[in-house]
Amino acid sequence: MIWAVYTAPQKTLEAQWKLQQRDEARKRRLQIFTTLMATRGNILDYRYVEALNLIDLEFAETAEQDIRDAWKHYLDHLSNYPVVDVRDEATRQSVVNQREANGKDLLAQLLNKMGKKLGYDFEFTYLKSRAYYPIGHGREMDEQGAVRRGLIKVLWEGRPLFIRPVEPPVQAAENKGK
Repeated sequence: MIWAVYTAPQKTLEAQWKLQQRDEARKRRLQIFTTLMATRGNILDYRYVEALNLIDLEFAETAEQDIRDAWKHYLDHLSNYPVVDVRDEATRQSVVNQREANGKDLLAQLLNKMGKKLGYDFEFTYLKSRAYYPIGHGREMDEQGAVRRGLIKVLWEGRPLFIRPVEPPVQAAENKGK
């Protein structure tokens, strides 16, 4: 009886600690999954990359081997980008499109397995094709890339920077009226 009175609080604290650890691990896994779902339309988003890199750490249990395997296949796809030396533009574009489709399949498989582990049941086709990424975001990224490439050419590759005089808009409007 004395032993039970002495160890009961300790056992209660241990049980509470284990429950808290389990809940925190689920929250971290859920955060990774929700980040990947939210950013799946933009795989260059730093949050997307960070979430992918946390998979090995947070889904490390033996029962989650299928998730780590799916991540490994997707990582191999992302890391091994083949050089496409095809002169014909249509053939080159076909190869690029096939690679993109394979990447979407691998990502959908990964998200499907993670979702099932976390209690979500999304269809594979839904995960593969249902992500919103506005055209404007793509244009903005393309423009930012063009500006960066231009600055690199000017600052590091010695490309001259051309400056031309431009009449201020107010003066241009006044001159048109005369």
